[in-house]
Amino acid sequence: MFCRFAVILLFSSLVWGQTETPNHTNQEPQLVTRQSEAQSPNDAGSGAPALSAETPSLLVSSYTRHNELRRGRDEEIVLVLCTPMRRFHYCPLSAISDQAGLEPLSLELKPSEGFTVRYREGKEFRTQQQGPAVPTEIGPRVFRLKVRASDNVALGPHTLEGKLTFMKTNAGRLPEMQEIDVSIPLTVVKHGAQVVEANWSLEQPGKHDVGTKILLALTAPIWGPVVLAFVAAYEISGD
Repeated sequence: MFCRFAVILLFSSLVWGQTETPNHTNQEPQLVTRQSEAQSPNDAGSGAPALSAETPSLLVSSYTRHNELRRGRDEEIVLVLCTPMRRFHYCPLSAISDQAGLEPLSLELKPSEGFTVRYREGKEFRTQQQGPAVPTEIGPRVFRLKVRASDNVALGPHTLEGKLTFMKTNAGRLPEMQEIDVSIPLTVVKHGAQVVEANWSLEQPGKHDVGTKILLALTAPIWGPVVLAFVAAYEISGD
């Protein structure tokens, strides 16, 4: 009985190692907010850009856990601030997201009827006026939210708007507090609607687990005949 159980366990491990794949983090964002000029608080209402003409514009990109927001369910959203690289038109959710000279500080979204926003602070999501930037294992500091649409929110496209405050540092200058507009487009669907989950994570994939899976997959052709021979020998000895 013990030998048969060991054989079944070994076969299960081989199948698991071949079928399960690691979660990749460098994926295209589900939603990308529009580009906006960064402004200092004193110039926020004047429309005058706080950045000089030679300074690259900043971007804020938003990632949603699903492609649509279901009524009555929490939806995880992550916002990233960066200086865009030439080959990217968004802020990657990875270590290559350029935040040099940028220190994200706080995010505040305007109240929107029918929507509840909770900000990640520490290990919990809290309902508060604004939320702080939090570190991630994959590199950039981001803002983590959970948004819920009530059962009365109209189906279809919606937009959450607000501002992101950050510290900008330049060589030979004092740090300056600045702001950038944030716009998060969402599509509200029914509570039980089918949605698609995005393949991104804020954590590093488990290197040990991935290596074990690869090893099992590579050695599967060797272990197969060995297991069959073991089973045959056991059956013969049991007669």
